[in-house]
Amino acid sequence: MTNHLWDRFDALVEKHAPSLFASFNPPASETKISAVEARFCLCLPQEVREAYLRHDGSRKQIEFEQDNFFQPFYRWLSLDEVVEYWTQNCESMSEIKREKNSDLWFPANDD
Repeated sequence: MTNHLWDRFDALVEKHAPSLFASFNPPASETKISAVEARFCLCLPQEVREAYLRHDGSRKQIEFEQDNFFQPFYRWLSLDEVVEYWTQNCESMSEIKREKNSDLWFPANDD
């Protein structure tokens, strides 16, 4: 999204869903985005970069009061949380691959 569209998005959310708008984190830095890209060994799409340069996700619901604007328990994850969940999932997959009969889940030579 261009800054014009983000300005419009923010204005609409702030007007019609102020508690959701209040949950948005401050922007992520270029340094943080670059660190995530290095960790994942990829370049994020430009639209994703722009989104995180606008807001680094949103705070956990436990930290603020908010109507359920998204599906229950869903929210915009911060970059730190994206990396955390990705790491946890990679570790889980590695554990599953080491288990007996893991070939039922992961065919041989499938990385």
